[in-house]
This record gives sequence, C-alpha cells and structure tokens, in this order.
Amino acid sequence: MQLLQPMIWSIIPSWHKGQYNKHGMTTNNARIEGLKNSKLYSKALQNGQRCVVISDGFYEWKKCGKNKQPYFIYAPQDENIRVEDARCWESAEFDRSKGWKGPKVLKMAGLFDVWTSPDGEVIPCYTVITMASNPHFGWIHERMPAVLENEEAVQEWLDSDGLPADDALNLLKQSETLRWHQVTSRVGDSRYKSADCTKPMKSQPVLSAFFKPK
Repeated sequence: MQLLQPMIWSIIPSWHKGQYNKHGMTTNNARIEGLKNSKLYSKALQNGQRCVVISDGFYEWKKCGKNKQPYFIYAPQDENIRVEDARCWESAEFDRSKGWKGPKVLKMAGLFDVWTSPDGEVIPCYTVITMASNPHFGWIHERMPAVLENEEAVQEWLDSDGLPADDALNLLKQSETLRWHQVTSRVGDSRYKSADCTKPMKSQPVLSAFFKPK
C-alpha cells in the first residue's frame, strides 16, 4: 500500500535523545556511495524504508567568482506549462482516465524513518538520496538528487517487498532531463517569501539541457 505522508526533511538519528532538530548532523541528503555502510542510513535501506519525495523543484547555487547565482531546478514541462506560474497550478486538473493535466513535479528517491522522542512524540522524517552529477547538470553543482523520471521507476523504487536494496539502488541514475533558470538571489534569505522566488530573472533566458553558459 502506498501512502502520502508529510514528514520532516532531515533524518533524525535513532540514537538521538534531545530535541528533534538539535542532533547537530546534516541529514537532509544521503550520498548514495555510502548508504549501505552508513550507521545512519543503512538500517532504513535494508528495512525497505524507501520513499518518493515530491517537489515542484529545488534551488542550487552556482559559484560565479566571489558571488553565487541561485538557480531553480525542476522537471521538464509540457508545452505552455510553466512550473513557476501559479495560474498553471490553479487551472490544473486530474482525470481518472487521463491522469494529471498540469505542472509536472520532481520525484526524488529518498529514505524515511520514524523517530520517537524521550517524551513519546513520534516524528516521521526523510532524506533525499544524492549522487555525483553528470555533465548535463555538473556545471551548476557537483551533486544532484536521484530523480525518478517515470512511473515505472517510482513503482520499482517503492516495491520494497519485491526489489532488494541493492537492486533498488542500481535503478537510480543521473538525470538527463532536469530544467532550470536563474532566480533572484533573495531566495537565500529565509525571511523572503515572495511568489517570485521561482520565477526567472527578467534579464535571463530559461536554460535547459540544450543551452549552457559559455
């Protein structure tokens, strides 16, 4: 059975005894290269605690001399659909026979756990699996999330009963389809909540796999 479950982004170590966000470890992302031997992630992997993290996109910062330029990265979209345009989400529709008609979301492979505090509070939490970037994305950042690019990949990743951990990890490949565009540097300010956080900078074109800066 598949379940849509809100969780905290960042695996909480099972041995942690303090406040859930005070464990002092960076666990938002889990490197695929060390998953099987990780004290933090290997148990979740072997227990089949695999999940799919759904997002409209994510930010990455490209070093430009002394400065950093943020990019918004997202899934390829159908014609006339823009993931950053609120109107496309408002007009989106779901039909049982035809499926979803609207912006496409990113589906990233992750692992989850359920942490219980000393007071008995139960907190579901997750991490996104990452891997080394390919040339398509590597000019922005050396790491990239493990993107599940079609429904078959999603179903196989979630099939923890039928697909062992090693075989599941072998499914994860570097994405060749990610799209991106430059956004305002104000996205780095946690207090900045404007809707233009995901919109292309007016002076910059939208970049995709077919266009790379020289």
